[in-house]
Amino acid sequence: MEKKANIAEIFYSLQGEGPECGTPYVFVRFTGCNICCRYCDTVWANIPAGSARIIMPGTETAVQIPNPITERDFLKIVSQFDTKRMCFTGGEPMLHSEFIESIMGRLDGVRLLMETNGTLAERITDRLVERIEVWSVDIKLPSVSGESVVEMNRQFLLRLKDAKQTVIKAVFSDYTPSSELQTAYEIAKEYFSFNKNITLVFQPVSGESGIHLGENYREVFDILTGCPFEARLLPQVHKVLKIL
Repeated sequence: MEKKANIAEIFYSLQGEGPECGTPYVFVRFTGCNICCRYCDTVWANIPAGSARIIMPGTETAVQIPNPITERDFLKIVSQFDTKRMCFTGGEPMLHSEFIESIMGRLDGVRLLMETNGTLAERITDRLVERIEVWSVDIKLPSVSGESVVEMNRQFLLRLKDAKQTVIKAVFSDYTPSSELQTAYEIAKEYFSFNKNITLVFQPVSGESGIHLGENYREVFDILTGCPFEARLLPQVHKVLKIL
């Protein structure tokens, strides 16, 4: 039976987070999320939507498509985007893992990136690991997210031991204690012990008043300079550029 998914929006823009920053992507934002982070900038996507907003390439006009969207309609929509890269985001896209697994085989030649909160290890399949080129996994630091899911993050990363490329992202604020920054580093180091294809990204919270690193800049800098694998401090560039 053809699968369906509730999608918030599909649009074409530049990747604004992580090491692929500045690269054109088609973004597929799924609705629904299994956790509630304080810093979430897409809270509106956490609940099912009656329709999906489709912003067609070369235009700022949005077309509304009724939800849920079938595999056939989804593939028809994204075929209109001339892209070699697609990002599944949310909400939490792993809630729609069966839909993604079903359509990904028909996205030949498209580089797939999964942006996830890294808490749904049971939904990872060998086929997903084999097909998805980049996994971007958020480490939820309690001081920022209001959630304590670090052990769930660890279990999720264990399931990605054979991933082609993994980005471990830790969002932090000027209130984040150094112990939490160290925890993010330790989790990344644990992952590096069984998969060398890793980049650790420390991402400062971007608010209406800008980016505030506070005293944590020095702590993050010290971690980066002593890190045995690829590691960076990067803000959300799409917010700096004021684009979608």
